[in-house]
Amino acid sequence: MIHKKFSNWRLVPLIVVTLIMLAALPSIALASTSVFALGSTSYSIDVNTYTMDTAPYAKDNRTYMPIRYIAYALGINDSNIIWDGANSTVTLMKGNKVVQLKIGSKLILINGATITMDVAPEVGPSNRTMLPAAFVAQAFGASAKWDPVAQTIIISNDPPTTPSILDNTLSKPVNNTTEADGIIPAYEWNYKSQHWKWDPKFSTKDITDLLASYHDMAHPHHSRMDYLNTYCINTTPSEKELLSTVANCFKNGESDSSYDNYDIVCNVIAFVQSFTYISDSASTGFDEYPRYPLETLFDREGDCEDTAILVATLIRELGYGTALIFFDDHCAVGLKGADTLPGTYYMVNGVRYYYVETTAKGWGIGQLPEEYEGQKAIVLPLP
Repeated sequence: MIHKKFSNWRLVPLIVVTLIMLAALPSIALASTSVFALGSTSYSIDVNTYTMDTAPYAKDNRTYMPIRYIAYALGINDSNIIWDGANSTVTLMKGNKVVQLKIGSKLILINGATITMDVAPEVGPSNRTMLPAAFVAQAFGASAKWDPVAQTIIISNDPPTTPSILDNTLSKPVNNTTEADGIIPAYEWNYKSQHWKWDPKFSTKDITDLLASYHDMAHPHHSRMDYLNTYCINTTPSEKELLSTVANCFKNGESDSSYDNYDIVCNVIAFVQSFTYISDSASTGFDEYPRYPLETLFDREGDCEDTAILVATLIRELGYGTALIFFDDHCAVGLKGADTLPGTYYMVNGVRYYYVETTAKGWGIGQLPEEYEGQKAIVLPLP
C-alpha cells in the first residue's frame, strides 16, 4: 500500500539483534573451489577428490544436491551441521552466520531473517536433504555456477579481499588538488549547496584487482530475492567492514552542529546520486548485470538496482532500516521512517518505508517520480 504524508522529519533507527553462536567455526582454508557432477557421487574440493552417498540430480531444470556436501564445500564440518528430525530442519553454522532450512518449506532463515526461495528442500536418495546449491552458497557469501557443457556445479568459496582505507576524512568545501600517482581519484559531490569530498587514497592496483575479482563472480538475477539475498545480505566480514567504514565517514565527517542524523542519511543519498547512470548493456555487455555494493562504489556508475543496493546497504550500516522497492522496470530504496516523516511511503507489516530515488541528483526522501505514481511496487526490507 502506498501513501503520501507531509509533516516533520524523523528517522527510525534499525534495531540490531545479536545472535549468539552455538558452536565454534572449524579451521578451514579461506578460499576453495569445489566441483560436483550431475549423476556422480564423486566430487572435488580443490585438488582432493571425495565420495558422497547421493549423486546430484536434475529436476525442473534445477540441479538438486545434498545439503550436507554443499556445507562441506563451504568449509562447514559435521559439528556445525545439525539435523532436527522431529521438525525436519537442518541448521548450518559458520562464523557469524546461522542458516536454517526445513523440508517442504521455501523459506530460508539467515541469522533469523526470512528469505523466500523459489524451490523447497526435499528428501532425496539415502534420506538426504536436497536443494539447489546456490541458496546455501549465497547464504555464506560464496557462489554456485552451473557449467552446461561439463554438466557440473562449481562452488567458489573465495570472498574478495577488500583494500584498507588510508584516509577516511570527509570534508567541505573542496580545493583543487593533484591526484597522487597510483591512487584513485577522490569522490566529489554536492549536498545542501556545499561541495563535498571523500579522498580515501585507495591504491589503483588494489581497486583494479578488487573489481576484477567481482567481475569473475556469479551475478545471479533469477528473481528479486537474488537482489536482496546475494547483494544486500550475504556480505563477507571484510565487505561489511569496508561498507561500515565508508558509512561512518559520513557520520564523522562534519562537526557542524547543524549537520544532524537526517543530513547524514541525505548526504549518503546525494553521494550515490552523483554516480553516472549507465545501463548494464552499455557498461558490461550483458542485458542484466546486478553489481555488488562495493562494485558500484568503485565503478562509480550503475543502473537503478546497482545504486539502490549501495544506498540501502550504506544506510543500513548507519543503523537505519532500509528496503529495496521494485517496480516492473525500476528499483529504488525504501527508508524506514516514523509517521511524522513526510512524503511517499509503502506500508509493510506495519512499517513505513519512504521512497528514495537513487539514479539522479536532487531527489529527496519521500519524493516519488510521476511515472511511478499509482504503479504496483514490491517492497523487500533488508534484515
